Amino acid sequence: MKAIISPRFSTNRVLLKNVLPLKSPWTLTIHTGDICNSKCKYCVCSLPDDKLDKSEAFRSFLSWETFECFADSICELPDPVKVVTLSARAGEPLMNNNLPRMIRRLRDTGRVESVQLVTNGLLLTKEKSLELLDSGVDVFQISVNGTTSKMYKELCGVDINVEEFIENLRFLYDNKKQREIYIKILDICLEKPEDVGKEQFYEMYGNYCDRIIVANAQPVYREIDYTGIVTERKGSWREELWKGKVGGQHICYTVFHFMAVCADGRIVPCGPMVNPQLADDAVVLGNINDTSLLDAFCGKKRRDFLRMLLEKKRHEHPICGACHCPDATIFHKEDDLDPYAEELLPKFK
Repeated sequence: MKAIISPRFSTNRVLLKNVLPLKSPWTLTIHTGDICNSKCKYCVCSLPDDKLDKSEAFRSFLSWETFECFADSICELPDPVKVVTLSARAGEPLMNNNLPRMIRRLRDTGRVESVQLVTNGLLLTKEKSLELLDSGVDVFQISVNGTTSKMYKELCGVDINVEEFIENLRFLYDNKKQREIYIKILDICLEKPEDVGKEQFYEMYGNYCDRIIVANAQPVYREIDYTGIVTERKGSWREELWKGKVGGQHICYTVFHFMAVCADGRIVPCGPMVNPQLADDAVVLGNINDTSLLDAFCGKKRRDFLRMLLEKKRHEHPICGACHCPDATIFHKEDDLDPYAEELLPKFK
């Protein structure tokens, strides 16, 4: 197997507390639209239409005009952005026909060090792969949702030819040059028992990527009943997850260097705030159509939000308190802000 079994993360790290507050975000995510070609059971896209949010903000693509505001705003930031990820809360970026054009526009700014794409890969034909490589994608993050056609049908409600899917990934890998390909599957998508299933997955996909991992499924969406989908593990905290009683980290480190822009232009400090159904509790820093990334990142509303975290009140917040990310995602000691809360608090007046 050519790939390294590893999550995708940077090893070139600094002590986060030593560089705060930042003048510009290190990482940005822009959502290309929450419309998908799959209905995975663990995603809100699997819900019937009458339960899905009917707002235009949720069931629409990112417009070119809104994206242009985003790209122009990147040019106004004091420092270049390390990573811009084109993704979606619950959608497939390749369904947005403007995607290659968006990638080229980000490249043309000269202010983005790495452009990354999150995709389920189902639309990665050979022609589409060449178009994306030519547009300037640096990293392809591909989520595989089954090791057999049967698993794809059962979990995602789609009919695919797995052999053809793998052949398309092989073509992408053979033509990638200096780009990086990262392939991930959730443990619940393995057809066979965990150890055997992992080996099967690595054997199938490990020669067509640079990094590969089997990740633990997490109950991400409040709208989904994960009973029978996400299995309990020793020491599990899932039972209390959405009740806001999760322990662990007091301070979410990600929001100190990250922001996200929704398909409708809303600027939010993190991924869980994207959900329009949580609008009453979400921290919205503005809209990219009339608010710059710089103003959103350095503005009072974001500073107040970060102060709340530094005061270790995360579990009192209706969204942050129910979020699994600080406790369940990859954690690096360099990012731990809990021991430095009192030291950092005066810097966010």
